[in-house]
Amino acid sequence: MGRRYGRRQFIRLGLAAGLALAAGCVPEGPRGPGVSRPAGNPRSGGVLTVRIDGDPPHFDIHQASTSSVLWPLAPCYNLLVQYDPQDPDKIIPDLAERWEVSPDGKVYTFYLRRGVRFHHGKPFDARDVWASFGRIIRPPQGMVSPRRGVLGVVDGIELVDDYTVRFVLKRPAPSLLANLAQGWNVVYPEDIQAKLREIHDLFIGLIKDQLEAAVSQGRIQPVDTELISIIWFGALYQLLLRWLSAGQPTSLEESYRQLVSILAKTIGLGPGLPDQEPD
Repeated sequence: MGRRYGRRQFIRLGLAAGLALAAGCVPEGPRGPGVSRPAGNPRSGGVLTVRIDGDPPHFDIHQASTSSVLWPLAPCYNLLVQYDPQDPDKIIPDLAERWEVSPDGKVYTFYLRRGVRFHHGKPFDARDVWASFGRIIRPPQGMVSPRRGVLGVVDGIELVDDYTVRFVLKRPAPSLLANLAQGWNVVYPEDIQAKLREIHDLFIGLIKDQLEAAVSQGRIQPVDTELISIIWFGALYQLLLRWLSAGQPTSLEESYRQLVSILAKTIGLGPGLPDQEPD
């Protein structure tokens, strides 16, 4: 049986192969002074610097459709199933160790791995799968889900037990496993999803209220406050990351103030707006 590679190993090997192919397309010329071939006997570890298209606009893979989000973030998570790096036509287990398909092709039952933990220590279980794919297939208001249509064939997701989850389809869909294996469909921990949803609702509501107040007071022209609120919610990811990485030095209200300050300066709401307390 051939060696099975993890996602990080696969990415490292893929990048190395790509660089090797690129180097092979260029005729070797004279080497400059001080330039020598790398030493033999490569070793594990170190830092690989890779160029991407730009900084990620946010850190939510479920809402992304650009490689600037996928490339740096996907290796940090796992999928339910994945493509075999040795055979791209084959789907192999990841968080699901095995699965069964009903005779009519409309029910997929996944049996999940035990003993898996997320980075913050939470044990992985079926509710994480249920919450993640529920979020993708039926996104809450204000969330963009580019894969919603692709997985729209899923009629419901059932929790059988802590380590078994069942996908019930509207009709047979032979492409289901291939779609689940796409790198965008990572599994997030349920508790973090719930917290992000709570913060999302808080900030969207507060920003929308401020925008509507500014319109009613004649400080700005009438705008689509719902759309603007959703667009500007992206700025929260940067503030929230700073807030969490620094050990939560400020409250959510302070983060709110910073976010509205950025919004005010950008669309000209006036210097007084950021000083208003949230309701």
